[in-house]
Amino acid sequence: MAGRHFLAILLAVCALGAGLRLWHLSSIRETPLYDFDATWASSDMNANLSWAKAVAAGDWLDRNAWRPHFAWQDNVADGPTWDRWLGPSTYYQPPLYTYLVALSVRATGGADAWRLAQTLLGAVNVMLIGLLGRRLFGPAAGIVAALLVAGYAPYILYDSELLRGPVVIALNAAALLALSGVPSRARFILAGGLLGAAYLADSAIITFLPLVFVWAIWIRPGASSGRAREAAFIAAGLAAALLPLVARNLAVGAPAFSSTTRAPLAFVMGNAPDSRPVGAIIPESTAEILKAGDYKVMGTILATIGAYHGAIGDLLLKQWDKLSGLFSAYEVPDNPSFYYAALHSPVLAAGLRFTCVGGLGIVGMLLAVRRARESSLLYLYLASVLALFLLAHVVSRYRQPLVMPLAIFGAFALVEGTRALAARRWGAAAAILGGATALSFALPSAPPPGYRYYRPAEFVIAAEALEQKGDVARAAKELRQAAALANGENVTEVERVKLNLALGELFLRHERYPEALSAFRDVLDDEGDNAEALIAVGGIHHDTNQPMEALATLMHAEQVSPDNAEVEARLGHLLWVTFHDGAAALPHLRKALDLAPNSPAAADLSAWATQAAAASGKTP
Repeated sequence: MAGRHFLAILLAVCALGAGLRLWHLSSIRETPLYDFDATWASSDMNANLSWAKAVAAGDWLDRNAWRPHFAWQDNVADGPTWDRWLGPSTYYQPPLYTYLVALSVRATGGADAWRLAQTLLGAVNVMLIGLLGRRLFGPAAGIVAALLVAGYAPYILYDSELLRGPVVIALNAAALLALSGVPSRARFILAGGLLGAAYLADSAIITFLPLVFVWAIWIRPGASSGRAREAAFIAAGLAAALLPLVARNLAVGAPAFSSTTRAPLAFVMGNAPDSRPVGAIIPESTAEILKAGDYKVMGTILATIGAYHGAIGDLLLKQWDKLSGLFSAYEVPDNPSFYYAALHSPVLAAGLRFTCVGGLGIVGMLLAVRRARESSLLYLYLASVLALFLLAHVVSRYRQPLVMPLAIFGAFALVEGTRALAARRWGAAAAILGGATALSFALPSAPPPGYRYYRPAEFVIAAEALEQKGDVARAAKELRQAAALANGENVTEVERVKLNLALGELFLRHERYPEALSAFRDVLDDEGDNAEALIAVGGIHHDTNQPMEALATLMHAEQVSPDNAEVEARLGHLLWVTFHDGAAALPHLRKALDLAPNSPAAADLSAWATQAAAASGKTP
């Protein structure tokens, strides 16, 4: 394939990638998913936006060390301890992405312009990966790699969210392109600068940096002379890119090369004895380990290993769990769930999944061994990504850097298999294409413990946002869909009850009583003594002049929740105002006043108690 033809086809594939990404962005634009960066307070999208706004407001050096605070932190340590652990001035996370979002906020007043630019950056990544595939395995492999990435649904999702993945992929791919080209001083300095920028976007690149120098000095194809000098050029570019970080840190009193506060926590989440290394769950042992290690990286690593009390085999099994999670077909949610997003985006629903690149990528890695020296840089990059997960936990968006080499190796496998078919080498074709297909089906696919395809979080947050906009019907639709999908996955009764309670409370807030009653009755079908549902149903009957139904339900509610002021007040009102039974009403009215003496209804309750006492000949 001539160079001009290759570029024309690659540009067409890039345009396809851009079109798919813009279609996805358009599909979610009017859905709650688009606004999760503003409405999901505990998400990284919200943290990125809030931090960017603080920077754009004038704190360009982040002297105030902006950081979010999550509820789980209170179970680990108190505020002063967290402040000491994190330090007074260290960046919360690698800052480059936040500064890019801050520029958009400063220029346009919001992040929408950056979101559009980032979506299109995803299409640029299609081109970069295609060029890298061509350089390593030829033009056909480059085009196939670009096609795989153009239609890869998880990339399309994250390309449009306020998360740093697309920037990280762009810098990593560009650095690999620069390193793998014709050796020159300018190219190696550029590569070093891109690696430095990658560190400012995501410190995970730290596992690749030593391997780059090993490759440059001992492994790189070509003449052996001058390799130390070329490594020095890479180091010079790297140092130049890190200079702003060092200058800022020295200006505010932070450690010179520090760019994140998250490393010790990530290690515990991925390696503690009671951790679930596939997923984003805080282990119960987090407080004990972080205190033992004083939130220092090495101290935390040693404290975590010590927590195994010599059972290192269990620690090794966790690494196997991570490897299984990395190559699983299931997209472990962290921030927006891929499966929730696919309900709103036909592009995601029909896009390529990990199974399309996983099996092909593994076969491609095996096939490329015979040209290992030429593709050594890609092998080392892949090894560095896998090594990173010795230190951290596995979620879908963290494996984005892994997909890039798998797509390139997978493209090589597909091209080789096709060539074998064309040459009628049936055995080779069957081994390559059949092996890739078999591996794709053999990859793990079940959600890890504690996860499923459709979790309630996104639906509940979406419903809350829609309700705030006054769209009760769409809010209810979100909760009903969550309940229906939960039933399809055979969730626990507890989760089903929570969703139906949320639905009932939504309708109750807007005085849509028949729908509220239906939802609360669904709760009572699952859990007959659920106090919230009984109180709500009794209250609805009370407010809609159904006294006998109200009395029976509220009496049941009192048995379940004997010290509830609302129940006592409603019973007292019913028994006195409706049934005129002062002797029966008075104990409930007195108890309601004792439980909530300063409630808005206290004056009426007191007056009714006085009347009921007089009617029954008792003291108020």
